[in-house]
Amino acid sequence: MALLPFFYRGTDFTFPIERRDLREALDNAYRSGCLIFMGVADNRGRRAAVFPSALKSVIAVGSTNRKGEKSDIASSSDYTEIAAPGGQRGSSNPYDHIWSTGGSNNFVHMDGGCMAAGFAGAVAALIWSRYPSLRNDQVRQILRNTARGEGWNPFLGHGIIDAYRAVTLRKRELTRRLRIEKWATLLQLEGSKFKLKVEVKNLGVYDADNALIVAYNGNPLKAASKKGSMRKPVILITRQIGHTIVSVTGFESNIAELSLDIKRPPAKMYLQVFSLDIDSEHIVSTVRVNPILRL
Repeated sequence: MALLPFFYRGTDFTFPIERRDLREALDNAYRSGCLIFMGVADNRGRRAAVFPSALKSVIAVGSTNRKGEKSDIASSSDYTEIAAPGGQRGSSNPYDHIWSTGGSNNFVHMDGGCMAAGFAGAVAALIWSRYPSLRNDQVRQILRNTARGEGWNPFLGHGIIDAYRAVTLRKRELTRRLRIEKWATLLQLEGSKFKLKVEVKNLGVYDADNALIVAYNGNPLKAASKKGSMRKPVILITRQIGHTIVSVTGFESNIAELSLDIKRPPAKMYLQVFSLDIDSEHIVSTVRVNPILRL
């Protein structure tokens, strides 16, 4: 884990512009397949931005107490990614702190982002021990998308790490697997244009940054007439009537909106969804939908 003195030249977290070597070392380590964890800031329960915790090559870990809430030392930032136990510094209860070996002092209690970063790194090691062929960016997504939390917040990021959930993922969950929730489709007329809103769910742990949703006025899996030839092509009956691309986080859902090239709702409407991301499995989901019409 890379560490840097927080207070630099007597100022409050000034970015050390001459330490290009440290930034390059961290970036190179990440490109080489490593994961780097650091606490969010200075353990003073305030909002602050810190180098190198804010770098994209570093996973910034927020601090929680044993109640599963942000601790009194937790810092707020726009780059907090996940959270882990960091201790409650202001508590007199010994169970509210993180205990570790203390040399001649046997065991001592500590509090801080370094403790939280250590827990997060340990869970990453457990994931790698279970699935040693994973890339570091995949382990990072597993940490983030199996964390316990509702949405994102500046203290806990995407949630508190969940070691059990992370290491018990099934192999079929180690993917991007998209599904249209056909019960959650809404067709609206806005001016002279029809807009289709549809919920897309990711059943895999990896983020689908580019999920393509295509709408058809019929079944796209139905073969065209066998009578067609190059000289006498068959007039297509099933046509695309709209598409869009959205991002869908692992194990979460997103609402996609498609502008449809139609004058009236078709008798049949089908949707297909699949991931365009590199290294995605070629899984295409096709469903017939009966959207609720709202004029």
